Amino acid sequence: MQGIAQFSNVTAGYFLNTINGGKALYTDGAVQISGQGAGAGKVLTSDASGNATWQAPAGATSVGFTAYLTNNLNLSANSASAPSGYTIISNDGGGLSGGTFTAPSAGYYLFTINAGISQPNFGNLVKVFIDFIVNGSSVVGGKHATLLYPNSNGAATGDFSYIIKMNTGDNLYVQYGTEVMTGSTTTVISGGNNSSGTKFSGVKL
Repeated sequence: MQGIAQFSNVTAGYFLNTINGGKALYTDGAVQISGQGAGAGKVLTSDASGNATWQAPAGATSVGFTAYLTNNLNLSANSASAPSGYTIISNDGGGLSGGTFTAPSAGYYLFTINAGISQPNFGNLVKVFIDFIVNGSSVVGGKHATLLYPNSNGAATGDFSYIIKMNTGDNLYVQYGTEVMTGSTTTVISGGNNSSGTKFSGVKL
């Protein structure tokens, strides 16, 4: 008989197959597939091996955000910090929360930092790092350095963009760090929604 389904037990994990071909599953009722990134409006998408996950429909929903660092971040010499205090301006797709972006769908993303940087005490050579951290690890190539030179006015900008391939559920945040080459100083990553404030943005390509 064609199209008769049977259950098989593979190491206590059941799967459904058929005898002599035909449909493995037929129902005139609803089917629920939970997990695998389930969410409203998503579609079940297969990879090359036939493994399916829930994905946002291609081109159906834009994903992008813009935010600014709410308050100044003060960095002591040779330290690093990943602030969570960002004020969101736009957040299409709802991926940004508390300074961390979680990819709602797989694809390539462009992230940009426009950091305002200053030293309250001039005369020190300071290297300031901007580092994109994905799933707890620094992205290879996703790190930028800006120098604050001695005997300058102490102010600079750190502008950095990087394209990162992300899977559904991957998370990304920004870490700022300093390496003081001479002397000891405090470095300020400027907050506020103004020309010198630090902006964090991202968009799915």
